[in-house]
Amino acid sequence: MESQGPGYLGEVADFVLWPAEKATQLLIPSAAQEAVGKSIHACLEGLSGLSTHTIDAAKLQLKVQQRFARLRAQDRHEVANCKQRMNKRKNVGTGI
Repeated sequence: MESQGPGYLGEVADFVLWPAEKATQLLIPSAAQEAVGKSIHACLEGLSGLSTHTIDAAKLQLKVQQRFARLRAQDRHEVANCKQRMNKRKNVGTGI
């Protein structure tokens, strides 16, 4: 795997972790997700000091920030959709 480069590992991680990320989004509060993300980031940052040729710390940090931004945006979108559905259900009986 190392011969494939860091991009390959990122692709594999995205593919393998996607189902877990979706479940996490639905089951775990955002604050807890962020705390876990920071812990993972700190761990990977520590590893990057040991293996500077395999892990690009700046690129890793950017990917973590982008992923959290995407997750937050998805959370806001899902909350808005949920509120709309709740309002529709409330208004069904009122004729609005």
